[in-house]
Amino acid sequence: MLHSSEQLKREQEFSRQNKEYLDGKREQLADLGGRDERIQSGERKSRINKFCCLFVGVVLIFSMYAIYYFVMNIKGPLIDDYYKKKEQVKEVLPQGIEEVKKGLDQGQQLINETQKNAADLQNKIDETKDAVENIQQKADQAKQTYDEIKGVKEKVEGLIK
Repeated sequence: MLHSSEQLKREQEFSRQNKEYLDGKREQLADLGGRDERIQSGERKSRINKFCCLFVGVVLIFSMYAIYYFVMNIKGPLIDDYYKKKEQVKEVLPQGIEEVKKGLDQGQQLINETQKNAADLQNKIDETKDAVENIQQKADQAKQTYDEIKGVKEKVEGLIK
């Protein structure tokens, strides 16, 4: 409640100040109207209004022409440049696509070749492991044979003696 009554008081104060201001302005206009007779004559106003409107019209037409001129001067080269670049892109795009396809094919061939080489290398590693195992087995057999021959030699020496 307190808030609304304060707001009402403020609005009434603003209304009073507004009325005082408007009354003061009306008085000033009445004073100016009585002093200068030339302003009140309709003939003088209409002549000024005609020249003012004519001047604004001329400025408007000139500005429209200037805008049109600059737009046409700028638009022409920009559009020509746009269409040239568009045509260049249309010409280069198929070549680029072909180059990318060739690159992909070459990459795929290299991948296949690398996979073959990796498989061959793995096979050679496996063969080498098998060969090492065979050599190890042969070495073990040779050692056993040597031990057997040594044992036979000792028996033969023991018999000879």
